[in-house]
Amino acid sequence: MTDADLIDALGGATTCARLLGLARGRVAMWRTRGAIPAEHHLALWRIALEREIGWAPPNADALRQLLARPGMDQARVA
Repeated sequence: MTDADLIDALGGATTCARLLGLARGRVAMWRTRGAIPAEHHLALWRIALEREIGWAPPNADALRQLLARPGMDQARVA
């Protein structure tokens, strides 16, 4: 699944922006470029997991390792 596919699966740029608390135009630009900035990967991954959308960021393995550390939020990770 591409980043643009994820944005579409979440309901489009407007819905995705609302979920993240960002301006719609910012998310629309990500869709146009086909790239979501890394600082939004974790938040979007959690949303995708909650909605059972099969998307993981390019750095998913590193995020899984970080979340597995003692004291870290134990989010459900695929």
